[in-house]
Amino acid sequence: MRPVIGIIPSRDEGGRYTVHRDYLDAVEAAGGLPVVIGYAEADQDVRRRLLLIDGLLLTGGGDLDPASFGEAPHPSLGTVEPERDAFELALARLAAAMGLPLFGICRGAQLLNVAFGGDLHQDLPAQWRGPLVMHMQRGPRAWPAHAVGVAPDSRLGAIVGAERLRVNSFHHQAIRRVAPGWRAVAWSDDGVIEAIERPDGPLALGVQWHAEALAAAGAWEQRRLFAAFVEAARASADRTSPDEAVPSGERPGIGRTDQADRRGDQAEKR
Repeated sequence: MRPVIGIIPSRDEGGRYTVHRDYLDAVEAAGGLPVVIGYAEADQDVRRRLLLIDGLLLTGGGDLDPASFGEAPHPSLGTVEPERDAFELALARLAAAMGLPLFGICRGAQLLNVAFGGDLHQDLPAQWRGPLVMHMQRGPRAWPAHAVGVAPDSRLGAIVGAERLRVNSFHHQAIRRVAPGWRAVAWSDDGVIEAIERPDGPLALGVQWHAEALAAAGAWEQRRLFAAFVEAARASADRTSPDEAVPSGERPGIGRTDQADRRGDQAEKR
């Protein structure tokens, strides 16, 4: 049975949800079943969405509202969408409480950091002290614009099997203070944090680069990231699935109300 991976889309000014196909393809190639999840406002609706999935993938997009980490907007702040921020912050926190694996990409990595108590540089060119590598590349999505060093003793390092990666880069915000209980595990050569992870519990990882685009171009290290994430989601589903068989009339991964009840109980106890 394929684990269900919830993917959070962007939304344009006309209210249309958009998600790049590379995210879905990367999840599919790793053995997962991708499901795009629309936004919700009520806490109960957020919880119901999480009861349908086995892992949560937070995608790229616009800037995070600095109000989410207690700051006023910098003059160089880009477009923000407070409704998306509020939904994803609530979603990430509750998903962690329910024991779901988390994978954040670009904005998604920044959001994970903010959700658990960290903060951001609102604009690297204006706020970073020192020279910078090219963090907002001018080239194809899968073009590796710069290198990152990976902590060898990290979960990320174990997954990719390398201490040095070439990655793409499309951001002007970046992680500044890492959230409590998380650690920085990759850096560009200028010292900017490029990945964070939670060192224990279900897999929880954020990367600043667009791993889905690199995976689509054949980068085996990035494909291993998705494989590890989907496998963690599979393990999460196995831990919470009932002993008896799923009734034949239910869709795999979605109609499992007993699994949902168990996850809900876990979240309430934490």
